[in-house]
Amino acid sequence: MNNLNVTYKYTIACVFLLSVLPAKASNSAIDSLKVLLEESTRHEQVEILNDISRAYWSISLKESSNYAMKALDLARQLDNRNGIADALNRLGNAEYLGNNLSGALDYYLKSLDIREQINDPYGILGSLNNLYLLHNAMGNRDTVIMYLSQALDLSMSIDDDDQIARFSNIIGNFYSGLHNFEEAVVHLGRALDIFEKTENKTGLALVLLNKGEMYRRMSLYDQAQEYYFRALENIRITGNRNGLASVKNHIGIIHRHLGQIDIALEYFNRSLDIYNETGTSTGGVAHILNNIGIIWYEKGDYTTALDYYTRAMEGYEAANQTQGIATASHNIGILHTRMGNYQDAYAYYTRSVDINKSSGRSFNLANNYNNLGELFYLQKDYEMAGKYLKDALELAIPLNAKEIIAENYLFRSQLYSDLEDFASS
Repeated sequence: MNNLNVTYKYTIACVFLLSVLPAKASNSAIDSLKVLLEESTRHEQVEILNDISRAYWSISLKESSNYAMKALDLARQLDNRNGIADALNRLGNAEYLGNNLSGALDYYLKSLDIREQINDPYGILGSLNNLYLLHNAMGNRDTVIMYLSQALDLSMSIDDDDQIARFSNIIGNFYSGLHNFEEAVVHLGRALDIFEKTENKTGLALVLLNKGEMYRRMSLYDQAQEYYFRALENIRITGNRNGLASVKNHIGIIHRHLGQIDIALEYFNRSLDIYNETGTSTGGVAHILNNIGIIWYEKGDYTTALDYYTRAMEGYEAANQTQGIATASHNIGILHTRMGNYQDAYAYYTRSVDINKSSGRSFNLANNYNNLGELFYLQKDYEMAGKYLKDALELAIPLNAKEIIAENYLFRSQLYSDLEDFASS
């Protein structure tokens, strides 16, 4: 069985709406903004109140909502429709961060409606970006693609190369995650061409990282490593510490695939150290904790592995990262299988399956089914084991998921042998 699902790794391609400052920096920003608020006109105060709301993201979501509501009230008094849209968006941000996704959706749609009425293309792009992030957190694959496609079309209509490249990169990485590499290559190629032409080092690092991730998903590890190191060169130029941590994480993943687990652990720990220094990426930390858990699992220290997986799960839940939750659930399921806790294993696998079904992640669903086949085999329920292994193979073959297919055939052979059906093996 595929011991460890490492499909959902953090990529800096996602333009997260929660690009928050550390608490100390936010407090400093808030103090300055409050001073400026007293010296400004009422129209200027709308924008400043919205800025204060954003600055509170990493400190107090209640205060973030309070200042966004103040901005909304003042903007309505002044009939400032830009300000109204921005305030609704800020209220959506606070709800998203507070894990009230339905509340966030309501505010985001209201903000988008106003921005479309006043024909604010960049405001619309911001709304579409947030709606994509929200639906991605909810696992709504088709809706994600719809909003990203709208954002790309709008970017092309206003002839903004930076936005075209940015959304092409996001779409390409999303298709790569679905193992639709034909679409991924087109979009990532477009993004790479534009970022190279504009010499955008940050954008270049993002797309190079995502191309490396695509090759990793294809099990082409040499090509993946080449793109990761190219991404590393560019991200160092930008001084982006979180980006540096992300690239080191990906390099560690390749070493794990190559069986070099001590080197992989070294890269993961370097990445974790950087995230802890910056203190700005809950989701990024969760990915590293998950990967460190993988290494301890492979070293046979299940207690330490479970501790890291549990901490990763907590981070994913705090960051609303459903795909991360699916990964951690799958890994914990594997761990409980090895420990003989079959009921717990089934519960965690089922949670992962539900998320992967709703998000259309066929590769990861095949991986789930492979391990569920193992779980039932160990319980000598050969009928259910055969069913899950058959379902896994049907998903894996069209994706050319070589590792899953190889493991599936090996395990089906063992299953048939146990059933004394030697003709089938």
